[in-house]
Amino acid sequence: MATTVILHLSGGNNFRKIVRFTGLSHDMLLHPAVTSEPVLTAQAFYYIDDLELVAKIRFEHETDEISEADIDYLVDNYLFELSRIHDEQKICAKLDRFRFWSNDPDDFYVNVDNRHTRSLVLDVYNDPDVAYVLAADGFVDVNLSSWDIGRNCAADCLQAYVKTLAATLESKISTAISPTPYRSGYIGRMRVLKSGDGLLDFNQAMSLEDISIRAVGPETTVLPLRPSDTEWTETDLSVEHVQAINRYNPVLLSHYFSGLKEINPMKAFIGFYNVLEYFLGEIPAQTNLGRDIEKVQLAALIKHLFTEQNIQTLILKSTSEDLSIVSRDLMTSSGVPIRGLILGTDTCAEVSRWLYDIRCAVVHSKKSRRGQLTASFEPYSAASNSLQSVVPIVRWIAAEAMMAEGVEP
Repeated sequence: MATTVILHLSGGNNFRKIVRFTGLSHDMLLHPAVTSEPVLTAQAFYYIDDLELVAKIRFEHETDEISEADIDYLVDNYLFELSRIHDEQKICAKLDRFRFWSNDPDDFYVNVDNRHTRSLVLDVYNDPDVAYVLAADGFVDVNLSSWDIGRNCAADCLQAYVKTLAATLESKISTAISPTPYRSGYIGRMRVLKSGDGLLDFNQAMSLEDISIRAVGPETTVLPLRPSDTEWTETDLSVEHVQAINRYNPVLLSHYFSGLKEINPMKAFIGFYNVLEYFLGEIPAQTNLGRDIEKVQLAALIKHLFTEQNIQTLILKSTSEDLSIVSRDLMTSSGVPIRGLILGTDTCAEVSRWLYDIRCAVVHSKKSRRGQLTASFEPYSAASNSLQSVVPIVRWIAAEAMMAEGVEP
C-alpha cells in the first residue's frame, strides 16, 4: 500500500506554483497548501501568496520507505538546488513552529484550528463500540452524514458563506464623483470588492492538500484547480521541474539553510560563512600560516574555487542597488569603516579580504584591539542592515563551494 509523507516547509510565502523534483532516490512534490486544519478559523477565500508550503514524498511500497533522517536529507538536497535557481526564495525544512500533529485514535475528538479547537469524530458505521449517533433534542441541523461530525457541521455553514461572498464579488454600484485637485472624477459603475491576483475560494484552497505526485507527470506544465463559483479566482497552477544529481554534505546543508532562513543579516552572513569556514585549511592543505591563518586560508579557498572572471561574474549578479552599497565603504556600528569591494585585477584576493573584514566585524564585539577602535556591527542597527546587500554574495560563494567540494560520494 502506498504511503505519502507530507512535510511543512518555512519561507514559502509568495510561491504560486508546483515544483516536481526528480533525480535522487525518491521524487518530491512542492506546492502551497492550507495547513492547521481550519474549521472555526476557515476562510471563504484565501490568497496563494499567504499559504504555507508542503513537500510530499510518496512510497509506493513498504520496501521503498526511508528513515525520517533520510527524508530530511533528501528534502534538503532538493531545496538546495531550488535555492540556486531562485535567488529570491528562502524555502527550507528548518522550522521554528510545527503545523502538523498526531491525534489520539482513542479520543472522541480530533484537534483542528492548529490544535485550538476540538472536533467530534464518531464512526457509527465502522466502530462496533458506537451503538448509535443521533441529533440531540433541539439540534436538528447537526450533520451526521459521516464520522467527521464537527467538521461537517462547520463546513455546511461555511459553504453558504462562500456562495454569498462569491456573489458579492460580482456586485457593483453606479456613481458620479466630481474631480478635485487631489483625485480624478468618475462616472460609471464600480465593483464593491476588487480582489487581487492569486485568489482561491475555500474549496479550491482545501483541495490543494489532495495534489498527488502521480498527477504531476514529467511533461506536466499546468495543473488545473477545481472550479469556483466566481471568475475572479485562479484556474490552475504552473508546474516547474527541477532535477538534482548531487547529494551534499549534511553539515554544509545545515549551515547553508541556517543562513537562508535568517531574517537578521548578521546571522545569515554567519550561516553562509560557516560553509566556507568548513573548508579552511583543507584546500589546499596549509600549515604554519601564523597569526592571520584564517585570512590566508580564506584567500586560498577563494582562489581555488574561482577564476578572476568567474568571481566577477558571480558578484555582478547582484542588483544595481546592492552593487552600489558593497562597492562603497561599509560603515560599521562602531564607526570604523570596512573598505568597499573593488572589482579589479586581483578580485579573488579582494573578495577574500572583504569577506574576512566583514566576518570579523560580525563575529567580534570588542570595542578596541591594541588600543585601536575595531569595526563591529550592532544587531538590528542601520549599519548591520547594510549587510542585506552582502548576504547574497556570500550565499552564492557558499553554494559554489558546496558544489565544488561538498558533494557526497
